[in-house]
Amino acid sequence: MTNKATMINGDIYPSNKCGKFKIVNYINCSNVEIEFVDTGYKSTVEATQIKKGTVKDRFFPSIFDVGFLGDGDYKTRLSGRPTKAYDTWASMIRRCYSEKAHNSLYPTYKDCSVVIEWHNFQSFAKWFDDNYIEGCDIDKDIKIKGNRVYSPDACLFVTKAVNTAASSAKNHTIKDPDGNVININNLERYCRDNDLSSDCMYRVISGKNSSHQGYTKAS
Repeated sequence: MTNKATMINGDIYPSNKCGKFKIVNYINCSNVEIEFVDTGYKSTVEATQIKKGTVKDRFFPSIFDVGFLGDGDYKTRLSGRPTKAYDTWASMIRRCYSEKAHNSLYPTYKDCSVVIEWHNFQSFAKWFDDNYIEGCDIDKDIKIKGNRVYSPDACLFVTKAVNTAASSAKNHTIKDPDGNVININNLERYCRDNDLSSDCMYRVISGKNSSHQGYTKAS
């Protein structure tokens, strides 16, 4: 049994999911001060939690090996459902750091990243709370054209219509049915003028589809 007799300050224990931690100060079985070895996160836990390995490190990068929940007032869930701030943050981390997402849904995000301070959910949630506009999406490259880093300086919230229009206005390079490589500045307009499906063309450009009416992604 793990108790005061066996717990000595400085002893190292394993946790189930967050790495190793050390005993800093054993007060009693309900109050044991610990510190995680890798992150330096400190917490006061019960001796039974130490025995079971269920102690949590809120600085441990549990979200795609990058994002961590942090220590603060912002909740990840309310009434059993993810908060809008958490959902936005987790989706942002996923787009930038999930290899599976890069190979399927978000191939154009392979060289995108999130500024270090926003690896901490608490930091992002504070910015979100100060800036969020109901019904809008986060955008990283309208303020700074071509930007690849999510950060407080670059990001803002915009409507879906504005986001779609901005995406359409980006330059895209494709091959037409005759094999000619062409540059398109506004994909929505080009599709309207040439009786093409913009949704299908976006899927070709992102690599989800191989072709649409003879149009293919330029290598």
